[in-house]
Amino acid sequence: MTLWEAFVLGIVQGVFMFIPVSSTSHLVLVQHWLLSRGSGMPGPETPEMILFDLVVHVGTLGSMAVVFRSSIRGLATRVGSELRGRHPGDPLGLRLVILGLGAVVVTGLVGFPLRSHFAEVFARPEAIAVTLVMTGVILWWTDVLPPRRRGLRELSPAVAA
Repeated sequence: MTLWEAFVLGIVQGVFMFIPVSSTSHLVLVQHWLLSRGSGMPGPETPEMILFDLVVHVGTLGSMAVVFRSSIRGLATRVGSELRGRHPGDPLGLRLVILGLGAVVVTGLVGFPLRSHFAEVFARPEAIAVTLVMTGVILWWTDVLPPRRRGLRELSPAVAA
C-alpha cells in the first residue's frame, strides 16, 4: 500500500465515521476500487488490511475521545463518585457504563462466531452493496417511525444490546 492510498483510506474512514452509514463498508469498497485500478495492496479480507482497518478505527476512536472529552470526563467523574458512595440516589453513570460494556460483550458474542462470514462479505463488493442497502432501509424506517422519547434512566439491557 502506498502512502497516498493510506491517506485516501484514512480520509474515507474519517468522513464516513461521523454519518449514519457503515464506515467499514465504505472503506472496503474504496479498497476494492483501488485494487480494480491496479493497486498492489492486499485484498480487504486479508489480515494485513484488517489490521489497517483496525488502526484507522482506533484513530477515529481517539478523535472521538478528544471531541467528547468533556462528556467522557463528566461520566468518569460521576462513576467515580458513585463508586465512592458520594453520589446518593440512582447510580446513573455506573449503570450507563455497565450497559455500554454489556453491548460490547453482546456484539462480540454475535460477531466473533460470524467473523469468517464477514471476511467473505468484505471480499465481495456486491455483498457490501446489499448490506448498505439494507442499512439504508433500516435508517429510513427508523426515520419515518413516530418519535419515541426515552431518557437515559429508561435505557434497559435489551435496548443497550
